[in-house]
Amino acid sequence: MSAALCWASALALSNTPYTLARLSDWALALLPWLPCGPIMAESKSLYLCKKKMQLSTFKQTLGQVDTLQFQLPNGKFVPAHFHLTEVGHVTRNYIDCGGTLRQENKLNLQLWVASDVDHRLKPSSVLDILQLAEKQLAYNDMEVEVEYQECTIGRYRLAFDGSAFQLINTQTACLAADQCGIPQEKPRVRVTASGVSCDPNSGCC
Repeated sequence: MSAALCWASALALSNTPYTLARLSDWALALLPWLPCGPIMAESKSLYLCKKKMQLSTFKQTLGQVDTLQFQLPNGKFVPAHFHLTEVGHVTRNYIDCGGTLRQENKLNLQLWVASDVDHRLKPSSVLDILQLAEKQLAYNDMEVEVEYQECTIGRYRLAFDGSAFQLINTQTACLAADQCGIPQEKPRVRVTASGVSCDPNSGCC
C-alpha cells in the first residue's frame, strides 16, 4: 500500500476533522509518493500533485471564479483588499550540493495589502495583468508561485480547492542526496491478517 493510500485510509477511519491548511502540509510532505488527484477534506477537493500549478491552469481557473480568495497555510485568508503589485519571470541558475547545474523558471506573483479596504481585484483584471505581462516579458507556460509578506516575505506554491486558491508552503530539500550520503527513507509497512498496512510509527499517516 502506498503512503498516500495509507494516509487516506487513516483519515477515513479516524473520522477526525482536518483543516485544509493542515491537509495541505500533510500532502506536501507526501508529494514524493502522492499521485495527481483530488483529496477530500471537509467536503472540499484540494487538488495537489507533483506537477505544480502552471500558468495555463491558473488562467483557466481565473476564468471560472467570480471572486478571488487566497488562503494561507495557517487557515487565514489574505485580506480581500489585496493588490497584485508585481508579475515577474524569475529565472534561477544554481548548482546543487552534488555539483549539478540546474535552472528553474517561475512566474512570480506578489500580493500586497494596503489601507484601502474597499479595494477588490477581479479575476478578469488579473487575467488582463497577466496578458500584459506576457507581452512585456515574453514568457511561456511555467509554474506559478506567490509572494506574500507576513513577518517576512513568504514564497508559496498554488493549489485550488474549488472556491479559493490555497497558498502551499515551500520547503528546502537536498537534490543530490546520493552525493551527500543521505539515506533514502521509505515508509515502513507491516503485514496483517487483512493485508499490508502502515506502521503507525512511520510518520506516513
